[in-house]
Amino acid sequence: MAAQEVQWIRSILMEIDETTIKEATKMYIDNSGAMELARNDKMSKRSNHIDIRYHHLCQCITDKEIAVKRVASVENPADMFTKPLDKVKFTKFKMVGGDHGHQGAPSEVGC
Repeated sequence: MAAQEVQWIRSILMEIDETTIKEATKMYIDNSGAMELARNDKMSKRSNHIDIRYHHLCQCITDKEIAVKRVASVENPADMFTKPLDKVKFTKFKMVGGDHGHQGAPSEVGC
């Protein structure tokens, strides 16, 4: 789950830098229902089936390790990994992910 991966990455960064991370890591969610459940930490009869990972996420939010933020579905760069995209969207999300068109090492030209 994403919350567990965030905790793992935060712990690695703290080991490397030997400091504490003061800000919550932002986690962007495009599902309004999931965001509402995560923020409110209230269970209803319809949400009783949710497993321990949900409670773990709520605890991370309470402990200020993670802050959930809303992202519109059409603007969600995670779609690059989960859905087929047209060229325009793929290029846009690729730029968001840090790929700015580097071609790599130039090819060698010899005699």
